[in-house]
Amino acid sequence: MALWVPATEVDPLAEHQPEQWACPLGSVLQEGLTVEVNTGLCSYAFYSQPLLAELSPGDRVEVVMWHNDLVAKGPAEGHIALLTGTDVLWERTIPIPADPCSYTDVVEVSDAVEAGTPLLLHVHNHGANSWNLFRVQRVEPDAVAAYAEGCVR
Repeated sequence: MALWVPATEVDPLAEHQPEQWACPLGSVLQEGLTVEVNTGLCSYAFYSQPLLAELSPGDRVEVVMWHNDLVAKGPAEGHIALLTGTDVLWERTIPIPADPCSYTDVVEVSDAVEAGTPLLLHVHNHGANSWNLFRVQRVEPDAVAAYAEGCVR
């Protein structure tokens, strides 16, 4: 998680970008074993790191993340996504308000992706919230049956 840096690539989901936004120092940081986005300071984060291993079609990737209480002045949505190039590898859209929740999702890779390709993290939402990405890792196919879908409180 220490490899995440502000992305220099163009965000394929740039339509989510607010007209005015900033991510000051300390709004996206390594928090323990996670990368944390504090949307009270940074309502739109777009970060990158090199993919550490190649992915092949059919590979399964585990994504573990959580958010604290999600609040906003009115009903809204939060969105978190991982992309390889312009392809969305994984994403979640969560209605706000929402209670704290953790997710462990497994997604199947559809296209080959070379090691070193930028893995892009996109987070946006309205309100002062906290999002944590804990793990992105390839898993064995027989491990997939053990995962629960949806929010775990």
